[in-house]
Amino acid sequence: MNPPVALPPGRGILVASGLFAALATSLAPPLAADLAAQAVALQFLSQPSDADAGQTIAPFTVRAINSSGSQAVFIGDITVSVASGPGQIDGTTTVFTLTGQATFNNVNIDEAGTYTLQATSDPSLTPATSASFQISPGPPSSATSQITANPTSIPADGTSTSTITVQLRDQFGNDLDSGGDAVTLAKT
Repeated sequence: MNPPVALPPGRGILVASGLFAALATSLAPPLAADLAAQAVALQFLSQPSDADAGQTIAPFTVRAINSSGSQAVFIGDITVSVASGPGQIDGTTTVFTLTGQATFNNVNIDEAGTYTLQATSDPSLTPATSASFQISPGPPSSATSQITANPTSIPADGTSTSTITVQLRDQFGNDLDSGGDAVTLAKT
């Protein structure tokens, strides 16, 4: 039995035996050279879009490109991470590709803010940075919202007042930064 034939690191592994091993051995060096010559960088084919905190970002695609900027053959993992922004990305952040194109359809960010993502892969490929996008606070949550009074107690004299402030936050603790939500206060 012939030994397995391996492509260069980061390019995947081809394992074959018998007749297929002979064919793979004769094809592996040109194939590996072709892959290395074609893919030089990554590119966001479609961009991440705005979303609410904790919600899945609409699918976006990263691809490997050649020196002319055209789609290139690449076999391996493509990973996305936060390049700029206050939070971290969750979900399926690494996608294996046989075609040089990876679609990310299960990622989210919990912290509100403006973000860019970076796509990385094989060290020989130049990383790509996405356009900026916005993660907005989600709907208000009674578990994380806060009510404060200043002063906290007043005499029952009919003239004293206290300022009551309601800070609405989503389930991740992000402050809601726009109005429109009704708040009802009741005495207990």
